[in-house]
Amino acid sequence: GYEPSVIANPVNPSLLIDVARLRVGMYIQLDLGWMNHPFPVSSFRIASAEQIGTLRSLGLQQVRWVPARSDPEVRELPEEAAAEEGTHPHAAASPDAADASDAPAKAEPASLLQDRLAAQRRSLARCDEQFARATRTYERLALH
Repeated sequence: GYEPSVIANPVNPSLLIDVARLRVGMYIQLDLGWMNHPFPVSSFRIASAEQIGTLRSLGLQQVRWVPARSDPEVRELPEEAAAEEGTHPHAAASPDAADASDAPAKAEPASLLQDRLAAQRRSLARCDEQFARATRTYERLALH
C-alpha cells in the first residue's frame, strides 16, 4: 500500500510522494544538488504541467511535497493516493498516469518518447545556460 513518509519539520512538514501524483500548485523540495536539476532553486511551487514533465524526465520516483506551502486546492493528497493496503498505488489513477509511470520505455508511442526527449534536451540546454551564466559570474567576482 501507499504510506507517505512524513519528515519531522514542525513548521512545514513534508511528505514523499510519487511524481505521478504531482499537480500544479504543489510546493515541492528536490533532494538534489543544483547541478542535477534544471530549476533555478530546489524548492518551489509547481506553476505548469511543463515543470511536472521536466520533473518526470529527471527520472525521480518521488519528491518531497510541503502541503502547508502548497496552494489550498492541492493541500490534500489526490484521491488515488489513499489506496487501500494491498492494492496497487495506481489502481485508481487515470490510465494516462499509470502508463506514464509504469510502462517500460519501449512500450511508449514514438511521439510520446520524442516529446520526452525534446523536453530533456530543452532541460539540458537550460542547465548548460545556467551553468555558463554562473561560471561567468564566478569569474567576474574572482577577478575583481
